[in-house]
Amino acid sequence: MQQAWIDCRRSRSAVGLERTDCGYAELCERAAENAVDCVLGWTPGPIRTLLPQLVVSRERTVDSATVTRLVVGIERMAPVRASTFNVRYDDPADEYPWDERRSRVLETIDRIGPDLLGCQEALAHQYDDLRDGLEAYDWHGVGRRDGERAGEFVPVAWRRSRFERLETGAFWLSETPAEPSVGWDASLPRVATWVRLRDRESDETVWFCSVHFDHSGERARLESARLLRRRATDRLERGDVPVVTGDANCTVGSVPHRTLTTGPLADARRVANERSGPAGTFRGFDDGVGDRIDYVFVPSAVDVRRYRTIPPNEATPRSDHLPVVADLELEE
Repeated sequence: MQQAWIDCRRSRSAVGLERTDCGYAELCERAAENAVDCVLGWTPGPIRTLLPQLVVSRERTVDSATVTRLVVGIERMAPVRASTFNVRYDDPADEYPWDERRSRVLETIDRIGPDLLGCQEALAHQYDDLRDGLEAYDWHGVGRRDGERAGEFVPVAWRRSRFERLETGAFWLSETPAEPSVGWDASLPRVATWVRLRDRESDETVWFCSVHFDHSGERARLESARLLRRRATDRLERGDVPVVTGDANCTVGSVPHRTLTTGPLADARRVANERSGPAGTFRGFDDGVGDRIDYVFVPSAVDVRRYRTIPPNEATPRSDHLPVVADLELEE
């Protein structure tokens, strides 16, 4: 029980929560002080029944992702936690190369505990590391240069205990989206990766997509936003809930951002009931937090309970971007 409380405190710190953000902190502390066998025994009914198989003895502890869910007070029908994280491609010249950052990236994702995760800039070996290090998830991704292993991935991952995979795919952000290609005035090929899922709890179908817009091509960003909006609209008309995450390389109010949010999709931060963390998401390795260019987009009808940008770890950076987390109520 003491170890579970230690994990609980670490999880709250990792996701930027203070003690007062958790309605059960006092109860958990009393449980820890008395070394009782079950932390769930101190919580109200909805939380107590969340995951009864995780009632713990002194010999067993709760994993950090589940502790995080308990701490923020998720009820029996848990919201879907969607997250986007640009992990920074492996550049050996970086001050903080991937070999040094890998464990921090994996630990951060584990503590966030997403149900849906979109990553950007992962090279093939980084994609392999993510899959190997996050065993609760299934993955889909392709290299942007050849549709196989060459170039950066923008992979999608989903918690297999929550979602059933129905279909996967990818399309390029270009005039020829069915094949690896460079679009418009982009400097590099850009790909979107997607998966269609069935939520085992609500039976809703979700179309989840991860993207990374071009950093230099102004027209490419605009046309990419138009293409993505068409794809999301089509999925919504088919009865799916489109959830799009990614690094759009554009700021709030820019033409691509307005294009994406003029239609069925809304910027999750703007419509969230609660917001916390830095406003920006790009930080580099040495500078302070800059513009917000990483997003979660959802249909305007979706209730976004909470939206968080995970604060930077100044001493030991995870990436040059900050992870973004949104808790979504998809149930009608």
